[in-house]
Amino acid sequence: MSTTPVRPLAPWIKTHDRLVFERPYPGIRPRTVAPTILAGHWTGGEGGADRVFEALRTRTDADGKPSPLSVQFVIDPDAETWQFCDLDKVVCYHAGAINDRSLGVEIVNRGLAPALGRRYRDTIDDLTVHGKRVKQLAYSQAQLDAWCRLSDLVCSTYGIPRQVPGKPDGSISDAVMTRPERAAWRGVLEHLHVARTKTDGGTQLSRALVSHGYAAMPPSKLVGSVR
Repeated sequence: MSTTPVRPLAPWIKTHDRLVFERPYPGIRPRTVAPTILAGHWTGGEGGADRVFEALRTRTDADGKPSPLSVQFVIDPDAETWQFCDLDKVVCYHAGAINDRSLGVEIVNRGLAPALGRRYRDTIDDLTVHGKRVKQLAYSQAQLDAWCRLSDLVCSTYGIPRQVPGKPDGSISDAVMTRPERAAWRGVLEHLHVARTKTDGGTQLSRALVSHGYAAMPPSKLVGSVR
């Protein structure tokens, strides 16, 4: 799709000149504000970075019409991190209302049971999403380590607070943010925090970051504050 190389945010992040989202691709727009949010997703499949790129690029809606998406980063099945665009120039279409202020990370994981035969994943059955008990497939420990490493890098580079959505008691939130909460949020979140129809990544990503030292901050506390 492109012969323009991407300058990776760190030397350990992989790129390829075939895997670049840039204009005139319709699934992006120019960035006008610095990112203040890092958003984690799962892919819903088990393909590598090239398969994720192609699936986003060729996506269609329910009527079969082109509906392309994009994302800044992918963590592949082997926990290698890939970057698909210029972070300071490109807004990717990955999380609706927060796209302009966010960077997105797709982590390869089928998400829901059963696991695929060619890539076994443990099933986690003690997760709650939007107040309901859910059963989901686990990310590998190597993928969670890569997620924490990338989160640290992005937060350091863009001055993003090291925090995930929390409850007043200090535990991790599994709730969808309200519009004012979403507008005030600065930190890391999961797709489930911005859309009621989404369950990725099941608070697994938030749990990993809290274990890594991030705070669980109630989004309501930030509404009306200056950060």
